[in-house]
Amino acid sequence: MRRLVTSLTATLLAGAAWVGPATTRLGAQAPAGPTQLQRPTADGRVFWGSLGMSVGRAALTCRFCTEEARSSYAGALAFGMRVRGRTRVGLELQGWRYANTQATRRVYAAAPVVQVYPWRQQPVFIKVGFGAASFSSSDGEDRLSNTSFAAIVGGGVEIPVTPNYVLTPYITFLTGAGGSLRLNDDLVTHASGVTLLQYGLAIALR
Repeated sequence: MRRLVTSLTATLLAGAAWVGPATTRLGAQAPAGPTQLQRPTADGRVFWGSLGMSVGRAALTCRFCTEEARSSYAGALAFGMRVRGRTRVGLELQGWRYANTQATRRVYAAAPVVQVYPWRQQPVFIKVGFGAASFSSSDGEDRLSNTSFAAIVGGGVEIPVTPNYVLTPYITFLTGAGGSLRLNDDLVTHASGVTLLQYGLAIALR
């Protein structure tokens, strides 16, 4: 987990450094207003929302699970409101699906999240949340499933494309634990969970 947080912070700071020069130019050419990149939340709307598409890598976790993580398409939908100048709260929904000739696997998650902009002059945000996640795998005859408590941590960099919309490269990691794993209706274990790593691009109303 420490390695993931370190990698996430380095990625966000690198993105902010790349956007930084453009921020300076925008600030020099235009008066202060909602189009300025260095103030992503101060002049934004009260309500916000975002829709993202990503590459996701997910896996079922338990003491005796041997399934490897699989990569496929994933998505995230978030919406909420701004409660302070650089703090937002909302609800985030995540989904992932992987299918081959043997089985179809799905992950769904929902969690209240808090999103903060720790650096006043940089369009970088960090988010955390706690909610629930579910995993299922079905081959048409048998179904393996679990639902667990989940934690979400992630972040991104906002790049304005219009006065009201931004493009956001983002990365999010979800981990779940303490769930009941079932094969059809039979309990397998009370100690199972799921992981889902996403990295993608979102369009957001700010």
